[in-house]
Amino acid sequence: MLTDSDPSWDATDGRPQPAWLPRAWLALGVAGVLGLAVIAGLLLADRRPSDAEALPTAPVRAPDDRPEEGEPVEPVLSPDVLGHPDEDEIRVLVDTHFEAINGLNYELWATTVVERRVRDLPEQVWMDSYRSTTDGNVLIHRVDPGPEDSLRMVLSFVSLQDPQDAPAEVPADCVYWRVVYPLAIENGRLKLDSGLPNSSIPSPCKGQG
Repeated sequence: MLTDSDPSWDATDGRPQPAWLPRAWLALGVAGVLGLAVIAGLLLADRRPSDAEALPTAPVRAPDDRPEEGEPVEPVLSPDVLGHPDEDEIRVLVDTHFEAINGLNYELWATTVVERRVRDLPEQVWMDSYRSTTDGNVLIHRVDPGPEDSLRMVLSFVSLQDPQDAPAEVPADCVYWRVVYPLAIENGRLKLDSGLPNSSIPSPCKGQG
C-alpha cells in the first residue's frame, strides 16, 4: 500500500509510501512540537467509529466496510467538511486522486499531487506499487488549517489489494486506512503534498483479523 511520508516513498509495503500514509495516524498540526500535539488530539478524536457511530453522510456502510470492485469512488464529506470554503475543490481532488489509482492512470494521478511527488515517484514504480489496488469507501472527516496557507485533511478509506502488496503490518486483501493528507496550493490549485511521517494507521477491514 503506497503512503506519503518522508522519504517520499518506501517500497516496504509493496506500494510506495507517498509522504502522507506511513504507519501511525499522528500528523495534523500547525508546526513543530505544538503542531504534533494538536495532531495527536485530533486523530484520537477521529478514531474509527463503530457501526452505530458512522458518519450521518454515510448512511449505508461503516467506514471500514469492504467496497465493491468497480464502484465509483464518490467521496463522502462529513458535516464538519460540508460548507468548507474549499469543499467542492477538495471533493473533486480526492475523487480524481483515487479514481486515478483505481484506473492505474499515472498521468491523471500526477495532476492531483505536487510536482515534487511526481518527480520522486516514476511511472513504472507507481504502476508496480498500485498494480493490484482498488480504493473505495472514502470518507473526508475534517479539514483544518495548516502552516503557510496549507490545509490538513483527515480522511479514511479502504484499499483492496493482493496481500503481498498490502502493508507489512496488515498483510490482508482489505485494509482500512485512517490518514492525514497535507494539501498545498500549487499553480493556484489544491494538490496533495508530501507530509509528515507517522500520518496514517492501517488496520484490517471489518470482519477480518
